[in-house]
Formats: sequence, structure tokens, C-alpha cells
Amino acid sequence: MTHERFGAIYKIQCLGNGKIYIGQTIIRPFQRRFRAHLYKLRKNNHANPYLQNTYNKYGEESFTFELIDFGDSEAELNALERLHINRYESINADSGFNLREGGSRGKHLTKTINKMRNSRKGSGVFKTTGSSYLYKQVKPWKRVWLCQIRYKGRLQSLGYYESPFVAETVFNLVQNEIEGPF
Repeated sequence: MTHERFGAIYKIQCLGNGKIYIGQTIIRPFQRRFRAHLYKLRKNNHANPYLQNTYNKYGEESFTFELIDFGDSEAELNALERLHINRYESINADSGFNLREGGSRGKHLTKTINKMRNSRKGSGVFKTTGSSYLYKQVKPWKRVWLCQIRYKGRLQSLGYYESPFVAETVFNLVQNEIEGPF
């Protein structure tokens, strides 16, 4: 009788810089998880900006995927993920891409929390009767703000701007044009 494993721990490595990402999956077959990562990377839409930037720099052919361990329960899988993140030091920016300490409910590192917090600064939503205006920092590492307006139920882009001050000024101009001064 064969024993089916609950899940697997995998390693994604960039051969171009040697950095490693450790993850866990219960998706079968386990290689589908790597294909899911590749799909996001190819679309330039991966949740991990460090992994995405490295993929953009070195290309798909520089990445390898390897199953490195297996677990028989969620608790064991979480413990194994933390173990391998520590073993490969993949939470260290010099050697890896991991943003969390591991486990299915892994906590973000303080530096990651601060970066996420800073990326949200300069974002805002202004609501007035019948319309709302939104500006948000599109990609924190690019320092670009997207301005949008929701008017009569439709979301319209007002463009991309290099500072939140310019974005807010655009909002105010559009608001005055549509609804008159405050």
C-alpha cells in the first residue's frame, strides 16, 4: 500500500544570482505550483516583487524548481517550511526571496511590514456625492501614482503621475470641473 503525502516543500532557485525561495503546496501534482508561479511571473504580476524583478532581469531559463521535502500533515508541512527557510537562509535578502518566516500563517518580517506600510503612504480615496476619486501608488519601487475617477458608475483613468501631490491636484481639478468647488 502506498502512502500519499499531504503536501510538499519546494525550492525555486535563480541560477543567475543564487537566491532561493522556499514554499509549500498541497496542490497535486506538486509541479503545478511551480507552473502557477511561472504564470504570474510571465504576466509580470507576481506577489513577491523581489522574485518578479529577478525574473525580469535573468529570465525564465535561469529558474529551477525542486521538491525538497514532504509532510504528512499541515502542522508538519508548516514546520518543514520554517526549517528549510532557516536552512537556506531564504528570508535573508542577500540569499533569498522569502518575505515571511514560513508556515501557512507565516508572519511578515518587520522590514516587510514597514515596506508595505510605506508603499501605502500617499494613497487616498476622496468621495463626494455621485463620484469618487482615487489615487494610489501603483508599484512602490517605481514611485508612480495612478489617478482614477468613478463617475456615474464607471471607473476612468486620469493618468499616471510622479507624485501624490500632483495626483491630488488632478483630483481637485476634476472634482471642481464635475461638481463645482467644495
